[in-house]
Amino acid sequence: MTISKTRLIGSASGMALLCAAAPAFAQTDGGAPTYASPAAKAAAAKDAANPDAAQEVVVTGIRASLQKAIEIKKLAVDQVDAISATDIGKLPDKNAADALQRIVGVNTESAASGEGGFDENDRVSIRGTSPSLTQVTIDGHGVATGDWFILDQYQTVGRSVSFTLLPAELIDTVEVYKTQDASLLEGGVAGVVNLITRKPLDFTQPLTVQASIEGAYNTLSKETKPQADGLISWKSPDDTFGVMVQGFYEDRSIERFGQETLGYTAITKDTINPTTGALIPGMPLGNAHPDLVGVQAPTLIGSTLFQQEKIREGGDAAIEWRPNDRVELNLNGFYSRLNATNVNDNYMYWGNNELNNNLPTSYTVSHNTLTSAVWPAGPNGLVIDNITRPNENSYTYYVNLDGKFKLTDNLIIKTQVGYTEGAGNTPEQPAFESDGGSAGVSYAPSGNGWVVNPVGVNTQSPAGLSNDWAWNAIFHSVDTEYYGKFDGDWQADAGLLKDVVFGFHAADHTRQVDGWDRGCTLGANGACFGSPTMPFSATNPTPYPSGFSASALGIPGLLIPIAGNPNTIDRIINAIPGGIRGPLSAIVTPQNYYWNLSFKVQEDDYSGYLMSHVGGDNWSGNFGVRLVETDEQSFVNTPSSCPAAPAVAPPGTICSSAYGGYIVNDVKHNYFDV
Repeated sequence: MTISKTRLIGSASGMALLCAAAPAFAQTDGGAPTYASPAAKAAAAKDAANPDAAQEVVVTGIRASLQKAIEIKKLAVDQVDAISATDIGKLPDKNAADALQRIVGVNTESAASGEGGFDENDRVSIRGTSPSLTQVTIDGHGVATGDWFILDQYQTVGRSVSFTLLPAELIDTVEVYKTQDASLLEGGVAGVVNLITRKPLDFTQPLTVQASIEGAYNTLSKETKPQADGLISWKSPDDTFGVMVQGFYEDRSIERFGQETLGYTAITKDTINPTTGALIPGMPLGNAHPDLVGVQAPTLIGSTLFQQEKIREGGDAAIEWRPNDRVELNLNGFYSRLNATNVNDNYMYWGNNELNNNLPTSYTVSHNTLTSAVWPAGPNGLVIDNITRPNENSYTYYVNLDGKFKLTDNLIIKTQVGYTEGAGNTPEQPAFESDGGSAGVSYAPSGNGWVVNPVGVNTQSPAGLSNDWAWNAIFHSVDTEYYGKFDGDWQADAGLLKDVVFGFHAADHTRQVDGWDRGCTLGANGACFGSPTMPFSATNPTPYPSGFSASALGIPGLLIPIAGNPNTIDRIINAIPGGIRGPLSAIVTPQNYYWNLSFKVQEDDYSGYLMSHVGGDNWSGNFGVRLVETDEQSFVNTPSSCPAAPAVAPPGTICSSAYGGYIVNDVKHNYFDV
């Protein structure tokens, strides 16, 4: 059997696919074929009547997806890897960042500030570098980011983008540029991750409708939550105009508990400031044993319970117009919002308090680490945090207009203009803290964790604990960017010179973070309750999961918190005279402004480039130059003194905050790079 002039679309190869391309039949003893169906017989007759007609086998599914990714890598001059969805919303993983970790040289992080994993992968880096060195774009333009977690809202996340707002349903293809060239956007030091979305004129059928419903089951919370997405795309019969609308909704129940070590500190001893001659206090252990100076010791060992419900919802829309083969316009917009209400409880060994105020009766050191210690009664060796974050959330959106114009047979001009905004919000964080008083405590290694044993404290009862602090924090971070691009491509096709590309890119990016914090001291001084009595009852059980125990987790020294019921925390916060809950206007005031974690940065980038692609048989390359000017303006808060009258504060000092005086410094820089 022979098949002539058969064209295979996709990665079809091998005898099985060649056989699949032919009409199905079986040979009989008499030599006449027996066809599997009337359709197969009709197809064979048609082929016999026109033996020169080309046959086409269209390959779809996983094989087509792999072929598309391979073609992207094959045709790219730069070092590029790619992942292509087999169908709408069918990347290898639910989260685009989860899928990217399958690419060699691409790393993912579950959180930006190192506070621990929260379900999905969050950040992407290339070759082990910081995520802030990786540029993330959508369809070639920047995208603003937002973070739901309060630490990520005010700590340094740099230029990195959170993938928790970018569902896999949005994406058709992901391209990872591991090397730079002159035409790429400025900012991707380690590389560029470009997410390519679907367009209505890309679909093969005039009308495409897709919908899916799923359920996600969490083995710890024992809850099943729904996930759904849908898409409808229409295009005119002549392929000149199309409209696409897509929506998604995902609900997830998350629960994690176990033990975590929240940092280490180096042991110190008393020293003298060489300039002033003043004593710089060290740690009692370092003073008693100078040979231990520099040894690392755990500062906090926590038994943590984290419960969260994450609801991600949003959509994507696009309008595409291609009246002829020389003009193409595409207007598209995207919006995604994540509500991440959570409860975070932690019953912790307070190591840094012991180190700074106490001397252990015994200890061990291994690999330059204080691996165990027994602390006698004295300072607070235990601290218990019970935190709720109702309606903690983040969002991102963009509006983008692309244009493509073929001015001549050899010259193509592409334009792009748009706006993107992202934000992270902690509307309130009512929290309550208690401590272990003067009880002693010890810790020692146990498997991959620690055994922590408090002395004279029942970790499942308020008895022996004392009030410490209650507070409410509000944080808001916002990213905005206006951008514009102009790119040209002149097809030379003159020997080794294939084309010359050139362009100009501009972006105006702003990030601002503001925080407010209002708290009060609990306990005998009467600032909050007027009494050292714990404001909840030991007989009022808290709804902890049945699996949250030392025996279930296999950690003998696991400490079980006793105040984590969100209703209990609300009762504590609401009972404070004058309230630190209440209306936001009572908290968002100059007095409560947390200036030391607030800032604003504005950056304007302008870049122009000229680059040529060259190549011959079995080789290709490019060479070019990019000129970049960067203007930066940062508003940085620094401490300042607010002396009592009649002394005068330094010029520019703001003395309205309870966290001390500060000065807003306007710092400007300009850079020009080639």
